[in-house]
This record gives sequence, structure tokens and C-alpha cells, in this order.
Amino acid sequence: MTNLHLAGISLLRNQTHGPDLEHALRQLHINTSNSVVAGRNVTAGYVRSWGLQSPEGIAPAIAQDPIYKESMELARGWTVVDEHKLMNLFLILKYGLAGIEGDIVEFGSYKGGSAIFMANIARRLETKAKVYALDTFEGMPETDTARDLHMAGDFKDSSLDALRTFAQENQLVNLIPVQGLFEQTAPALLEKIDAVTLAHIDCDIYSAVKFATEVVRPKMHASGGYLAFDDPLQATCLGALEAVEGMIQATGLHAEQAYPHLVYRFPAPAISAAGESSEEAVNTTPLKETPFANAQARIDTLETALRDKEERLHAIDEQLSALNGQLHDKDEQLRARNGRIDELQGSVLALHASTSWRLTAPLRALKAVFTGGR
Repeated sequence: MTNLHLAGISLLRNQTHGPDLEHALRQLHINTSNSVVAGRNVTAGYVRSWGLQSPEGIAPAIAQDPIYKESMELARGWTVVDEHKLMNLFLILKYGLAGIEGDIVEFGSYKGGSAIFMANIARRLETKAKVYALDTFEGMPETDTARDLHMAGDFKDSSLDALRTFAQENQLVNLIPVQGLFEQTAPALLEKIDAVTLAHIDCDIYSAVKFATEVVRPKMHASGGYLAFDDPLQATCLGALEAVEGMIQATGLHAEQAYPHLVYRFPAPAISAAGESSEEAVNTTPLKETPFANAQARIDTLETALRDKEERLHAIDEQLSALNGQLHDKDEQLRARNGRIDELQGSVLALHASTSWRLTAPLRALKAVFTGGR
């Protein structure tokens, strides 16, 4: 049976730049009955995750994309989001949401860097999407110390005025900062929005993530919006992870990606047997399943596994070499210690002989007196 996910990765490996890559990425984001499993596009998830994580992937090509480069330059100095995560947002906006109109809501914007990044991409892709950047812009609110590591006031070095000025200077008219607690701003804002195509939930604490997921889900685009979580897999954000786990238990959602961050679809992506989105035909043809593509994909996977094993064996060889070196050093130390012990034993014997001679000398002299020297 053909494995479309392997075939997709193989296609991506062989077309890592130029028009061929563009075409492949559009193909691999089509929602078909084969690619959508358990409410998410598994093929697209593998393609984005592998494409960004693998040294043989597409990150270098994305870094040279004119829209990505311009957006990254604008956001530089404003964002602390990992670049692979920004690349993934770029892929979602350009390919995952192709032909789907709606707005982007960011819960937790800090200085506004990722909102700047997404707003410029949306502008350059000539979409009508607005990017709403929700934050207190005065640091974190009260946190739950039983769950969260972060404290109230963390990340307070941000400025709403500076963000607004920057957006105005760079004609980012689609970037709309919204100041205040989510509970105070999000409900009224979402009432005015027709549909949310992407919710970027960049919060570190339990209460913020929990509220964001609950308030935004009813407004997600009917064709299958994206929920992207920046922080739950970070070492300092167990509270955020707990909130995502609660969402999973309540909704039964399955992740479309676990790298570079958690991504879910809500509701499930709309499927078209013809390989089209529910709103607008994508100007590509579905990925063809061929024995060659499947065999090549399998070969690629086996080669990757073989390289991994070779790297592990090399690491084991280095460890063994280090252990042999340590054993050699210990053996030399043991020889030196044994030599020292032999020296000490010789000294003890010599001292014993010398001491015995000195102690018995008077006795021998006395014996000579009484025996007349006999």
C-alpha cells in the first residue's frame, strides 16, 4: 500500500527550491480523503515538520523566499519566537490557508514581533486578513503558582505606542493591537470577526491558554482553521501544556504538528475528492501515487534510518575509545602504585634487617665476654 506521507517527503526532498518546491508545497497541503486523518491533514503536518527539522529539508529555501525575508527583517528585534516556528507560520499562511479568507488572532504578542511578521505576510500575499495582536503590553497578569513558573509582571518591557508607531511607519494597516486582558477584550472583538483562520496562542501560563482556546474555537473558519501554540512544549510552561491537554480531552483533537510547535485544526479540514478546498480550487493537481515514488520514499526513509544508526555507532565507538583511554590511564596508575608498594616493602625489609642487627649487637658482645670469644 502506498504511503502518501513518505511519498510527500520524498517529493519535497527532490524539489527543495524554485517553482518545483512551490508546486510541491501547494500539492501537499491539499485536503484529500487520503491526507486528512482524525481531523487533521497528516501529510501537510509531516511535510512542514520534517521540512523544517531535517538538515535536508526546506528551511534554507524558505529563508530565501522574498516575502519571508522581508517579513523577517521587519520582525527582527521585535520578536523572541524561534525562527523555525516563524517559518511554520509562514508555511501555514502561504500554503495551508491558500484560498481561505479570514482573520488572524494572536493571543499574547509581547512586543508584537510575530504579529508584525504575520501582518506583512498577509499583506504581501494580497489577502484581506487582519492581524489582531492581543496583549496587556504591560507584562503578564496574575499567574497560578500551583501550575505556572512565570510570575505576574514578566515580559513587561514592551510598548504599545512603539508597536503602533512601527506599524504606521511600515504601512501595516492590517495590524491591529488590542490592549487588555483576554477576558476583557477577546469576546467583543471576536463578535466582530466573521472567521478566524489562524489563532496563534503565544501564552506561557495556564489561565491564558485555557481561555484563549475556549473563546476562539467557535469562531474558527469552517474549512478548518489552525490553532498554533508557541509555548506548551517549553520547559518553563507546564501550565500552558496542561491547558492544551484539557482542550484535547474536551474536544478529542489530534495534533497536526508537534514540531516546531503544537498545531491543531478546528474544525476538521474540509475534504474535496477532486483535491480542492471547499471555497476555492487550488491550481494544482493532487499528488500522484506511483510505485516509483513510494519505493523512492521508502529508500529515503531507510537511508535516513541507516545514517541515524551509523551516527549512533560512531558515538558508541567514541565512548568505547574514551573508556579504553581511561582504562589505560588506570592501568598505568596501578603499575605505578604497585612499583611504589614494592619500594616500600624493600625499605621495610632493609629497615627490619638493620634494626635487628643493631639490637642483637650487645648480646653478641656479651656472649663473647663470657665465652672468651669462642
